[in-house]
Amino acid sequence: MTAGERRFSKNFRAGGVQNFANRIADTLEDAAHYFSRFERTRVKRNLETVQWQFFKLQSH
Repeated sequence: MTAGERRFSKNFRAGGVQNFANRIADTLEDAAHYFSRFERTRVKRNLETVQWQFFKLQSH
């Protein structure tokens, strides 16, 4: 397990699903600056999908 994976695992346990989803969102948004406009659109759609999946998980 890498340091990044340990950090994500720790954050997941400490802050719950929403915090984990927010960290993923922040990371993708930071990385999006390096993508082309087409790729940014794709990343944004994927991000919305991830956030929706986490929302569905939480609501059960």
